[in-house]
Amino acid sequence: MITHRHCLETNFQTPRFRDQSVLFFANLKSLFLGNTEQMNELIDLVGELDSYGGRLIPILNLLYRSGKNTLVLERMPETSLMQYFVEKLDLELPKIHLMNPQLYESLALESVDTLKELIAEDFTYVDGYVTDEKLNRWAGLLGCEHSCSIEGYRIGNNKTCLHQHLVEVGLPTPDTVVEDCSDRISEALLTLQKKGYQRAVIRAAIGASGIGMIGVDIQAEQSVQVPAMFFHGGPCLVQGWFEKDVLGVESVTSPSVQFFIQDDGIDLFDITSQILSGDSVHEGNYAPPGDYGDPTLTSIMEQAIEVSRWLHENGYRGPGSVDFIVVEMQQGGEMKPYVCEVNARVTGATYPSVLARHLRPDGAWLMRNIRFETRVKGADVLDMLEKGDWLYEKGKSSGVIPINLNSHKDGRVAKGQFLYLNNKIEACSKQLDHMVESLPVRTSIERD
Repeated sequence: MITHRHCLETNFQTPRFRDQSVLFFANLKSLFLGNTEQMNELIDLVGELDSYGGRLIPILNLLYRSGKNTLVLERMPETSLMQYFVEKLDLELPKIHLMNPQLYESLALESVDTLKELIAEDFTYVDGYVTDEKLNRWAGLLGCEHSCSIEGYRIGNNKTCLHQHLVEVGLPTPDTVVEDCSDRISEALLTLQKKGYQRAVIRAAIGASGIGMIGVDIQAEQSVQVPAMFFHGGPCLVQGWFEKDVLGVESVTSPSVQFFIQDDGIDLFDITSQILSGDSVHEGNYAPPGDYGDPTLTSIMEQAIEVSRWLHENGYRGPGSVDFIVVEMQQGGEMKPYVCEVNARVTGATYPSVLARHLRPDGAWLMRNIRFETRVKGADVLDMLEKGDWLYEKGKSSGVIPINLNSHKDGRVAKGQFLYLNNKIEACSKQLDHMVESLPVRTSIERD
């Protein structure tokens, strides 16, 4: 029998996670399941993708609790940051092994032998950001189990498969037209225009971080070109865009439920609110997400449980998030929650949520991405935070945790993910504003 626990019952306590050990590949370049055009577009946008895997360093031993884990990265993380995790946060860190992404792609036998020597008998599973055939072959060569099925991962991250499931089980969905051909997109947009929408969004079945998504003003006369890469993972979704003063909408917000799926159960362990750009690109999260009221919150949890059960049935195991849009109507103030998408993987909300609930289960947290307009040394980032008395230490009620520092090819930090802890979300926001104003280098807030 599959059981579930959710955060309404557990007061935002972290779930059991796994008691086993893992060899975890930070294989972010596999994110789009073989769609190289999408991956190249993401690299062009964020620039420092090969250092994003470092975000797993502080949480991997919380997700896999044996304490004998190995994390395979493309670039060496900042030494001073790892020292901070150990000395100030009292975290146990995984072993770090560096591997050139070309060696990962080629399944080089010398790398297999090196990994076998490194990890000896200490691991149970092979896991990664992305579970695909390549990761499955690594598991086979290393003689260990996969923590998740390939099909479970593929279905869980396919927006079209999710939409079809929501329709089948009778859960609410935005007005949607499913199209498998670029030539029929204009007709789908016309259908939404007739329903009264001002804008629409075209969403590829496989997408992330704003890649695979096109916003369209359907009231303007324009020719919409949908790249062929949008159909790499199957049919696209063409959906009406909820916005203020259109179809009686007062406001739109985007909560997200964090989950962890195991063989014998499902844990829903945090509810956050997403911070999105005007183009609906993820820029951060915070928790708690605000007061939605019991009926709305109950509906969100029920829908999240249904989606998590669907993922479990299809073989997905591990962390992820169910993202919602909650539409508040002008007449009567009714709030209508809709499942927007599912990310069945370690997400941009997994890192801060797991850390925050481990260190301050009763507090509030805010995660934002900060770019340094002039690149700085990693040690200098820690030094600036310490001199300003910003750094969080275990046992304190408030402070800032640099989760990861994204370095440029010259080794200097261009960007980082920063977690703010405090008693209330308003205090977290003030911390962010004050810190950004006080740092001796110019910074900006940007996308994940």
